[in-house]
Amino acid sequence: VANKCPSVRFEISGHTDSTGSDRRNRDLSRMRAESIAAYLAKSGVKRARMHTVGYGSSKPVAPNNSPENMARNRRIEFTVKFD
Repeated sequence: VANKCPSVRFEISGHTDSTGSDRRNRDLSRMRAESIAAYLAKSGVKRARMHTVGYGSSKPVAPNNSPENMARNRRIEFTVKFD
């Protein structure tokens, strides 16, 4: 889909649950986002169109009070950016 819209840029953001230190979670989420960007680049998406960021556990979508909710917080999100 990204290759069909060559003028679109996007942010790839990584997120974690609250297990571990803030620094570890930021690093882990950034590495997850970078891994996705590397995969997309190998698939032909220009790396310059992608911005990666690791938010760690700072933006949960669910409370970290159960294994199911913690799993929901471990995610990658894509935000489409138009010029």
